[in-house]
Amino acid sequence: DGLTQETEIDVDGDTLLDRYVLETETEGTGGIVVRESSTFAGNKTTLLSKETITESADKRDVTVVTDANGDGQDDAITSNILAEDGSRDILETWYHANGEASGSWLTETSANGLETSVSSDLDGDGVYEGISTSVVSLNDNGGRTTADQVRNHDGSLRNSTVSIVSHDN
Repeated sequence: DGLTQETEIDVDGDTLLDRYVLETETEGTGGIVVRESSTFAGNKTTLLSKETITESADKRDVTVVTDANGDGQDDAITSNILAEDGSRDILETWYHANGEASGSWLTETSANGLETSVSSDLDGDGVYEGISTSVVSLNDNGGRTTADQVRNHDGSLRNSTVSIVSHDN
């Protein structure tokens, strides 16, 4: 069984319906929850945008599919996966109108949050043109050291910084 919420919006105060939002939530097999939010023009039939969120029963896997302009094509898909060890991967992919990928970002975060890697495919060819990493070390004196690097697709170093924040007593 599901839930449905309807919202009618008059954005300019002229008492005419400008937007209609339909939000639904359903529970599927195995406890999977699917939430959809569709925004329509005031006629309640012209789709302007749609977002579908699918969440696993244990809430570890969440996928968001976005049709940003209401043309029925997926414009972006984001997958957010929490691994058993507590690490998290987020893959965001954007699409052209013809369905081909136009680019993506993969963000990987360690369980303790101290290590992060962001890989970027800027043209949708499946090759990550840049990979940024950040590693935070907690120092014995209460301070922290952060090492950031950006590498090209071939692994060569583009730039690197190290920041040290001391703990003042």
